[in-house]
Amino acid sequence: MYLEIQNYIFDFYGTLVDIWTDEASLLLWKRMATYYGAFGASYKLDELTMRYQELCREESEKVARENGSKYPEPDLGVVFRRLLTEKDPERLPNDMDTWVRCTASMFRIISRKRFKVYPESVPLLKALRKRGKKVFLLSNAQALLTYPEIDEAGLTQLFDGIYISSDKGVAKPDPAFLLQLMKEYSLDPDESLIIGDNMGTDIRLADLCGMRSVFLNSAGYTDEQLDKQLVECSIHYPEKITRIAGGNLFELLRMA
Repeated sequence: MYLEIQNYIFDFYGTLVDIWTDEASLLLWKRMATYYGAFGASYKLDELTMRYQELCREESEKVARENGSKYPEPDLGVVFRRLLTEKDPERLPNDMDTWVRCTASMFRIISRKRFKVYPESVPLLKALRKRGKKVFLLSNAQALLTYPEIDEAGLTQLFDGIYISSDKGVAKPDPAFLLQLMKEYSLDPDESLIIGDNMGTDIRLADLCGMRSVFLNSAGYTDEQLDKQLVECSIHYPEKITRIAGGNLFELLRMA
């Protein structure tokens, strides 16, 4: 006999909002090279893209060494900063933190091709809160890029707590990411539900923690394809997963 759900823990991208980015875009890296050059960090196009990828790997490996996670999440702001300082420009920005935020904003503006809030997202979260439920966000994402988009989506004030993986150095499906949130807000796992659209991160995380979850099948997978994913993701408790066809978030209200 399951306890009534009191805490709803949502993924962000693909669950509450639809997004498409192209970080391999030639235009993006041409403009980033021009931007860095304006601050005295001269890069050839191929040099910049290669060094960016190298630094992302280095920072990820560093975080993994520090916290021992198999799913480390570095801070992209460190990468943007290193791309500037490694070139040893004669004069660095006086306010480096603001410069990093501006750099991240430009990176996102150029690379983002689509961003849309699902029509059910805002009314659903409001309805859950009206029923006295707690609503949380647990997202594999970069804080520099994602907090502004949570604001843009009009969702910030609808969450009782927001956890972004780059802030914590660890990402789903590592249970350590979820457990930090559960501990901070004193949540009972038996009264909590994880909602997401990714079997390998959202649903596997819930499975590893023995919790109930909702899989939003917004991609339109067949039952056979989903059953295959259960095996590939080593899901041990498929009976704790509720599948919602078409990703219709309002179906959650029937569970509230």
